[in-house]
Amino acid sequence: MIISAVNGRKRILPRAACLFALLLFLFAGSVRAKAAAPSRRIILIGDSRTEMMREYGSKDARVIWSYASGKGLSWAKQTGVPRIESKIRSNTAVVILLGLNDCADTWMADRYASYFNKKAAEWKKKGASTYFFSVGPVDDAKAKASKSERAYMITSFNKALRAKLSSDVQYVDIYSALQKNLSTLHDGIHYKKSSSDRYFSLIISKTAAGSSSVSKTSSDPDSMVSRYYKPVYNFRDFMKYNPSLKKTYGSNPSGAYQYFLKKGMKKGLRASSSFDAVSYALRYGYLRHIYGTSDWTRYYTHYLNKGKARGMSGAWTRKVKGYETVYKGRDYARVYNYNDYIKRYPSVFRVYGYNDKKVLAHFVKYGIRSGWIGCSSFNWKTYKAGNRDLAKKFGRSVWKYYDHYLRKGYRQSWRRHV
Repeated sequence: MIISAVNGRKRILPRAACLFALLLFLFAGSVRAKAAAPSRRIILIGDSRTEMMREYGSKDARVIWSYASGKGLSWAKQTGVPRIESKIRSNTAVVILLGLNDCADTWMADRYASYFNKKAAEWKKKGASTYFFSVGPVDDAKAKASKSERAYMITSFNKALRAKLSSDVQYVDIYSALQKNLSTLHDGIHYKKSSSDRYFSLIISKTAAGSSSVSKTSSDPDSMVSRYYKPVYNFRDFMKYNPSLKKTYGSNPSGAYQYFLKKGMKKGLRASSSFDAVSYALRYGYLRHIYGTSDWTRYYTHYLNKGKARGMSGAWTRKVKGYETVYKGRDYARVYNYNDYIKRYPSVFRVYGYNDKKVLAHFVKYGIRSGWIGCSSFNWKTYKAGNRDLAKKFGRSVWKYYDHYLRKGYRQSWRRHV
């Protein structure tokens, strides 16, 4: 019961009045709570499929649109994202619906992941969530394209992208859901209203829920690292093996990760205690002869796509295996060893590095004539001193001692050569 004072007198209110007052109080509180909580804002960034979605009349007061027909990542960077970035706030769902116009090149998945991983980390600090919806299917019969080829392009792109997106980006696979009862226009690429509406409903259902609180920065410095790169990248290892970067990136894990992706891999910078791209190249000569040593990115890619699954090792080493020994059809393996040669003559390494073909060419064209030693198992000076018949015949011609050993001497075990 409630006791009130009216004209100085105390009066007891009936129970019904008490209950009514209580309900009125609770209702007012819930209204205030709803008014205080901001609604979920949804931003869609897409291509012509997104454009048609809006033209079909897909409506939701929370949605902000940014699209351009026939466009992809380049447009997103220059126009699509800058157009809506000022509208991103706490409790915003940023939805990426791009990739259809770039999926023919699977390597574009790297660029998509690199760009949107970085953006998602920035938007997360504002309290926003980022979603990347997979590229949806097409009707190959209408598109007049090979079914296997078209399906392979889209599924390969989706698979590559999913593996490389960081934990800041929520990947949503809608390929299978849309493929059921797919209804497209004459081109086989754009959807009819039924499929488009289903697409829009999936977007709303997947992104409608969300917290309005600003996300806290993770204490894990590798939280933004995609699953794809985790076998070759770790922030602490990256700083440990590259101390010159500590001043710039020591307190900026996200910046360090982006530097690794854009420049570090190309330079072959080590970022993991279990994998070193340079060592990987030195251990497998056939890869070195295919990829060269001017850009180390391919060694990271090979290991992640194939090498790791095959059990190939990226453990640290500086001994070159499988180095070239044949120059212009002649094998110099009996008088030449890449590792011995650069260890004895470091100036050669400073010029040619791990390019074993150029180091071998230097040995044949200049090293021999200069009297340099090509390996620990053959010394032309010992060969000359221990074989007087050759010394009388060849005199000071260093080349002739090498040539004789390669042609005959290695078979004459009685001759001194070490």
